[in-house]
Amino acid sequence: HDLGSSLATSAFKALIHLNSGLLFPPEETMKIVNSVLGAVLGEGIYLTAVYALLNRRKNQLKIVSAGHPPVIYSPIDEKPYPVETTGDVIAMFESIVLEVIEIKVKKGDRLFLYTDGIIEEDEKGNITREAGLQRLLTRIESTKEMPLDDSIESILSGLLPSSKSAADDLLLMGVEV
Repeated sequence: HDLGSSLATSAFKALIHLNSGLLFPPEETMKIVNSVLGAVLGEGIYLTAVYALLNRRKNQLKIVSAGHPPVIYSPIDEKPYPVETTGDVIAMFESIVLEVIEIKVKKGDRLFLYTDGIIEEDEKGNITREAGLQRLLTRIESTKEMPLDDSIESILSGLLPSSKSAADDLLLMGVEV
């Protein structure tokens, strides 16, 4: 991506760091970030983002998405599925509407967060998001028995061979409860 994207991403990270924690619900954090970035970023520069807050003491996961691809939730004893949420992208509108999803989790459950490059291309080129999401779900399901680090490596190697250079950013992060 270009320099404008790098600036927006750096500013986003700093704002999240300053406006997250126990005092701020995830949706409030995202609204604060939107307010600041909307005022300082240029026209046409916006971000998609997802905020997942895991409370291990309460076994609760809260997810807020601002136009980002869905978080994949993989319960230990069920098939993985996308957690569909609605939300406006960051810095496009003066105020944004965000949906908060709450999920009861248990030890061993996993969630996967990723960039859109993971689901928008394969070894042959561009694919639909739906097809890419299905490929990702299939790979996650096939690695459920692996330790999380091995699972991430296997998922990525199965989605995009290392010999192919990606046209978009590729990031996959897994979290285990």
